[in-house]
Amino acid sequence: MDFDFIQELLVLLQTNNIFKMVITGSKTLAIVLLIFRFLDTTIRNMGEDNHKYLSLPTFVAYAFFIVTSDWIPNIIEDSFVSLDTAMAWTNNDIYTQLNDSLVEQWDSVMDGCEDWMDYIGVIASSITFVIFYIIAVLLASICSVADLSLTASYLLIRIFLIQLMKVIFPIIIAYSTLDITKDLLGKWIKRYTGLMLLGLAYLGIVNFTYLVQDALQKQFVLSNDFDTGTQLNHYAFGLIITIIVVFTVKVKLFRESTSFISNLFS
Repeated sequence: MDFDFIQELLVLLQTNNIFKMVITGSKTLAIVLLIFRFLDTTIRNMGEDNHKYLSLPTFVAYAFFIVTSDWIPNIIEDSFVSLDTAMAWTNNDIYTQLNDSLVEQWDSVMDGCEDWMDYIGVIASSITFVIFYIIAVLLASICSVADLSLTASYLLIRIFLIQLMKVIFPIIIAYSTLDITKDLLGKWIKRYTGLMLLGLAYLGIVNFTYLVQDALQKQFVLSNDFDTGTQLNHYAFGLIITIIVVFTVKVKLFRESTSFISNLFS
């Protein structure tokens, strides 16, 4: 299974955006807050020459940014569209490939037998091989389901948070006019940037684990001069190790990358 459902979800969000009405309400609320801010500062500082009130040009500028607040994130997302497309075309058949490689090694052993002694050696070692193979298949099946659930959850959570950031953006702009919350806009920008970069990190993790799998798998590939039974069992056992390492590394990378980028742009 691949992640093309991510691309389908993005298309659905563009054509039938569940956040569209919420964003409209958020803009309305932000405009109301901005009007109250303008009236409050104007009335309280009327007649004073301290220029602490919210001037009309400033009010108009903030109102303009609130009304067009959904355009800015959309422009940023459009610049990252290639990232989402790349993730959609990224396959998640790593465990299937490992199982297929084990069958290929078995076939290569059988093809490499030259006389009846070699065949006897393969048959004699088949019991241990079958045990390792069953363990590898079961382990790969469990890790495949867990891997898909893990990866999909991180990707979907990121997409939801990006949509949520778009919803609160107008209110953030309105609150940035207050002295007590003037740093909210900067925090929003950092957080939104972090969510964008998380997509790069997740894509890198998926492709990196493929490289890890290839590197580990090659450590157990049969050589030209092999003892059929020993080498085949060695490769099957190495495949089990590869599945465990790839899955645990992927889980760790997703957790650490999310935490690192979130803390960096918090």
